[in-house]
Amino acid sequence: MKPHLQYSEEEIKNKLSDLWITLRARKAKDPEWTRETFVVLDKIGEQLGYKSLYSSKCGGPTEWLWDFVWIERDSESDNIVSVPLVAESEWNTSDLKIDFEKLVVSCAPLRLFIFQTQTEERAVQEISKLKGLSASYCICPAKYLTACWIWGGSNPRPVFDSWSIDPH
Repeated sequence: MKPHLQYSEEEIKNKLSDLWITLRARKAKDPEWTRETFVVLDKIGEQLGYKSLYSSKCGGPTEWLWDFVWIERDSESDNIVSVPLVAESEWNTSDLKIDFEKLVVSCAPLRLFIFQTQTEERAVQEISKLKGLSASYCICPAKYLTACWIWGGSNPRPVFDSWSIDPH
């Protein structure tokens, strides 16, 4: 993974933590959480020289292959030369596997999965399943990052985990 993507992983964790705590205080609904999360990711990507693609930026309710993408284009031809990050966001915990599998088939070096659950115990269980899924189909090296909002109990908070996968 390129060094700036390692930096961006820490930046993603810090910025999402701050944002999600603010959104909770505002009692924001799921669509606002998604929109604001993607705006934060967009700004991080822009600082790194990437363009972002996601539904509200693309002008409609549709997504471009994944829920959120950083792309790098050739300055002369405007062709896509790399996709350093893909992200999927799923606030409905019954559909985690379907959305996560979209990341598994990607060749982006950084793959971000955003979800929520009631307890940290449940988050750990879900992340364990996601790790198994990521190992089941691996054609290129990747760093996975999960960003989970724990909404239940007396201490709602974000929890992050990451792991690497290499087919060799």
